[in-house]
Amino acid sequence: IIRGYATTITDGFQGRTSGNGALVTTNFPTVTYTTGRLIASGADFILYENLNITSGSTTNTVTMGANCAMKSCAISQTGTNANSTAVLTGAASLVFDCDLTLAGASGGLAAISAGGVDTRIIANRIKGGTSIGIHSAAVRIVAVDNLVFASTGVGISITGTATPCTIYGNTIVGGGGDGVDIITGTTVLQFVINNMINGNAGNGVDGVAVSNAIFA
Repeated sequence: IIRGYATTITDGFQGRTSGNGALVTTNFPTVTYTTGRLIASGADFILYENLNITSGSTTNTVTMGANCAMKSCAISQTGTNANSTAVLTGAASLVFDCDLTLAGASGGLAAISAGGVDTRIIANRIKGGTSIGIHSAAVRIVAVDNLVFASTGVGISITGTATPCTIYGNTIVGGGGDGVDIITGTTVLQFVINNMINGNAGNGVDGVAVSNAIFA
């Protein structure tokens, strides 16, 4: 367990601003990288909790290993590289109740990119900034109950043609592209249900190609 707190274990979590806004990070330890980053791709079964981490690197602020969980962390990426991401997940990992922000002035891949199969992205506050909110790097994901907002690109982007994903109960607002976008050439049935999608520049749920199958 890598857990932040002030004086007593578990006092790191102080809830969210006004109950449902940004995480209160007062008791989170803050780690600020310039070009550095937290690379933990080989560290499996780790719990990251109540951490405030920012990086301006050309890749990921935090790279998770397999079977890891991240809970109530504030992770931000200020880099402008096309591959800059706040969090890159590992296989069978979980990101829950976090604030994930793509904060660079330009560029960026996504606030969170699923780099491992069966990633679960649940109940997070995700700001896509200059790019995408949630990006599936050709792997299966479960994205449930997230708030995805202020993305100049797509809110949730599914880029794998043979990876069935579950997109359920998300709120996707104020984006510059589609709410949910399914890549051309998809050969599996996608599941996109019970999402609230409003005020984006593109389509709500974009099947892109007539041959793509979506249960929506």
